[in-house]
Amino acid sequence: MTPPLAVSAFDSLRLDAVPDQKALRRAYALPSEAAVRKQMTELTYKTQQFMAVPRWS
Repeated sequence: MTPPLAVSAFDSLRLDAVPDQKALRRAYALPSEAAVRKQMTELTYKTQQFMAVPRWS
């Protein structure tokens, strides 16, 4: 049996949706603490550059 055709983009998203929270967590695992820290440091640096705030040390 073939899956039904999507009528709109939203229908297409619904057809691809994960069935439950456990499957969602398996598909999109949380990043590590080090990865979050690195991203936050980079965003802080870019924000400081954007605002022309001198960096401390």
